Amino acid sequence: MKSHARWLAFIFCTLAGTAGAQGGCPPGYFRTNPTGGGYIGCAPIPEQPPPVQWTQRWGAIAGDGQGHWGESDSRHFRLQATREALRRCRENGGERCKLTVTYGDQCVAQASDGETAVAMVRPTRDAAVDAALSDCAGYARGRECRIRYSACSQL
Repeated sequence: MKSHARWLAFIFCTLAGTAGAQGGCPPGYFRTNPTGGGYIGCAPIPEQPPPVQWTQRWGAIAGDGQGHWGESDSRHFRLQATREALRRCRENGGERCKLTVTYGDQCVAQASDGETAVAMVRPTRDAAVDAALSDCAGYARGRECRIRYSACSQL
């Protein structure tokens, strides 16, 4: 009888020691009371937030309201993209070119019905094209909208 008691005590101590070494919680959980006093509480290990991703590439569109446009895409700096778009607008005959849109690490599409132009920024080229055509149709008064420019700012 004494050997059975010793054997059971040995097994109990071995299992208790193993549970204590692992924290007594299932994988993916941690002990909420690490000092070991009182009850053993387990909580899920919180997920780490995704790393911050800085914008890598910029693009811009500039126009003068008279049909002269300038674009840039995949530039390292926002200022570089805006200056290039304004310069290209002037090179294309624009006199009072103004920035229409800037975008970072996304896609842009510009649609026009010949009188009005709209530019929309979205995560994908297809989404930008769809949004630009839809927005343009609201201003077109029956005229046909067409995509005049689309690009994605990429590495």
